[in-house]
Parts: sequence; structure tokens; C-alpha cells
Amino acid sequence: MKKVVFLAGVFLWFASHQHAWSQTRTKLNVVYPAVTGVMTALWVAAESKAFQKYGLDVSLLYIPSAPQVVRVMLAGESQITVTGGAAVVSANLGGADFVFIGGIVNVPAFYVMAAPEIKSIEDLKGATVGVTRFGSSSDFAMRYVLQKHGLRPEKDVTLLQLGGMIELATALSKRLVAAATLSSPADLRARKSGAQELVNMATTEFRSPNRRSLRPDPTFRRTRTMS
Repeated sequence: MKKVVFLAGVFLWFASHQHAWSQTRTKLNVVYPAVTGVMTALWVAAESKAFQKYGLDVSLLYIPSAPQVVRVMLAGESQITVTGGAAVVSANLGGADFVFIGGIVNVPAFYVMAAPEIKSIEDLKGATVGVTRFGSSSDFAMRYVLQKHGLRPEKDVTLLQLGGMIELATALSKRLVAAATLSSPADLRARKSGAQELVNMATTEFRSPNRRSLRPDPTFRRTRTMS
């Protein structure tokens, strides 16, 4: 049976169908990889008891970074997760059998935040930057930005994996790294310590390998789903 990787606000659709099938609550361990605003829908559903309303007994589990989440799923500890796509694709290429349901956001929801003395991405040459875990969405985002500005990850810039968003913000505030890929609200913590925003990835133009421009969709609202 295929395991499911949850990436959208379709969770309640799933829940309503479970409720139709059985009046007994279905127990699910739902893992999420970051303390970030992108996960708001999960927390609201839990606090409002929406899961119970639709016949689900859900335990929300925080496991930092998408690669770690994938390992938890491979071990059979979680049936459905909210996580980044890169780690899931890598797992499937290695023989896993995960399924994408849909997406919460259609652009990387990150800011590249840097110490005050760093004025541009090019200034990061020779510096150390932070990501959550290698293979995570924050890692992908940092590598993409570095390459776009002519820097070679792990050659021109040292990448350091630190675990989670709060750890990244703390490392940046203590100047243990010169820059990091952060999502809200961790970026607010970094700003209070004097860090500045170099790149807002939600407004950055992306290009696929065939050089087609991938811009944020102005018609996008809250969620889109696909089966």
C-alpha cells in the first residue's frame, strides 16, 4: 500500500471521507518538519478539534526537517505528513512508495537572512551559511540562491546543517553563520538580532532546467490540491 505525504489543505477532505466510512475515530500520527506559519492549518485544526469532528484521532508530531520526516515515514511511524518535496522525491528514487496529495504553497516560503555586514549574496563567498538539514527545503532554497548569484555551494560557501528554524535563527543572531534560510516567524527573531533580508524567495523568479520562468501564480489563494 502506498504511504501518503500530505502537502495541502486537503486534510479535512480526507477526514470527512473517513467519517463517512466509520464512526470509530481513526488514529493518525501526523508529522510536520518546521515551526513555521506554513503549518498554521494543522495547528488550527487541532486547536478547534476539527479532526475529532470528522472522526480522526490525530497526534501532531514535530520532527525537524524533511529528510528526518521521510525517515519516520519509512519506519512506519507516521501515515501522513506535511513536508518538503525534495526529500520525498529522493526517497522515491531510492525505492520508497510515497504519494503527493497536494501543496500548501507554490513557491519556497523562505527568506535568506544575513548578518548586517553582508550586503549581497555575493558577499557570502568564503562564508558559512545555515540550513536545517541537507536535502531539506531550506537546503534547496539556499543552494538555489547561491547558484543563481554565481556561487558554488560547498566550494565557494560552506553549508552547515543546524536542525530547525529556531536553531538557524539563534546561530545567525550569535554570528555562528553569516546567513540562513528562514521562514516566519523565525525570520522575525533574526531581524530583532540585527539580521537583514537579502532575498524573499516568495517573490523570486525561478527557472526550471529547461529555462522556463516559474513565477509565483497571482491567482493562487490558500490551497490547491491534486490527487
